[in-house]
Amino acid sequence: MIIDLSGEPVATPKEFSKPEGNKEMLKLGLEMEKQDIENYRKHAQMAEELDLVELQLQLDEMVSEEAGHAWELRRILKGL
Repeated sequence: MIIDLSGEPVATPKEFSKPEGNKEMLKLGLEMEKQDIENYRKHAQMAEELDLVELQLQLDEMVSEEAGHAWELRRILKGL
């Protein structure tokens, strides 16, 4: 859509500190999944307010996928 409007897509990766060890890496992954879930929920709400049903459904599916990832990370962390 950005290109369709004659724009240039720009993405800047979010900065984060490199964790030490596997457990800390998994904890960071879990926190990132939680943040993704929150962001997708906010965007799904915005899509609903704009009556963009298809986009809302896609974002809801993404929330579900990320929640599954977070559950898996919690399960792994519990076993450590």
